[in-house]
Amino acid sequence: MTSTDQIQPAPGQVALQFNMRSAQWRSFYANGFNFNLTPFDCNITFQSPVNVGPGTVALQDEATVYLTVSSLKLLYLHVKSMLEAYENELGPIQVTTAAKPTEQNSEQVRDMLRSTPISA
Repeated sequence: MTSTDQIQPAPGQVALQFNMRSAQWRSFYANGFNFNLTPFDCNITFQSPVNVGPGTVALQDEATVYLTVSSLKLLYLHVKSMLEAYENELGPIQVTTAAKPTEQNSEQVRDMLRSTPISA
């Protein structure tokens, strides 16, 4: 798609044009992230490494993105598809066990979701 591509709207709907860039847009390297999930949405804070002293690196929050849970699911499906293609072509990506999600992480999310009231 180019900056002039549009999805043709149904009658009574607004046209959606792709590849418009915000004046606040920027690019940065992120190798850290934090998630927050509610029954209604999710936010992901991306972090970049920063030297804070001799031999000491901290992760600095750079940007937070808010997504609906349906958009989060689509993001997951696209990332999963890309990683599967990558690993099929180049081999497994190694990650440290300490960085992988645990059952405790999942239980914390379930507890938080259960404690958040949902009103109709």
